[in-house]
Amino acid sequence: VNIYESKLWRKNVLFQYLAGISSEKEYELIAGKSNLKPGSTFLDLACGPGIYVRPLAKSIPDATFIGLDLSLPMLNYMSRKITAEHVNNIILIHANAMNLPFPDDEFNAVNCFGAIHLFSDLDQVFNEIYRVLKTGGVFITGALRRKSGQAGRRVADIRKKIIGVDSYRFEELEELLRNAGFVNVECHHNKGVWLIVSVVK
Repeated sequence: VNIYESKLWRKNVLFQYLAGISSEKEYELIAGKSNLKPGSTFLDLACGPGIYVRPLAKSIPDATFIGLDLSLPMLNYMSRKITAEHVNNIILIHANAMNLPFPDDEFNAVNCFGAIHLFSDLDQVFNEIYRVLKTGGVFITGALRRKSGQAGRRVADIRKKIIGVDSYRFEELEELLRNAGFVNVECHHNKGVWLIVSVVK
């Protein structure tokens, strides 16, 4: 778990080079597109150690933040971090992305970075995200990017077979999101191994 917040993973210079974007720039994108205000509600889906939701929660103490993950070690790590950092507006929930334990129209924004390429049923996950977002709410996601052409497809197929991780071209992700009902699809980053997209309910 500690690796996720260290320079061995997302803050690694090599990964940032391959992705073509830094974690700091990603945070700026998430914060900007989420457009959170006091009283807003924000879901960080597959939150991991909370590298995005923790600074967001600190910046808007009168908003409510939910960190949801399937991994108990991740949630335990994050619990220790928010206690040490005196962050009081994050609620941690152990749950599955394919069956979100929230009522309809609950959140102003949903974030999911570095996880959608791990979900076994992305249609179901997108349907659930759409359901829990308020009308006009924003969903922003960062995922592994697949290069176009046969070579890109072969590499993606081999990767998925070996480690079970999927990847997407922007056009594929756009179609899945539109099928779930989302509109205003924006591609913020489409370079190297990384793809960042936001949509509106």
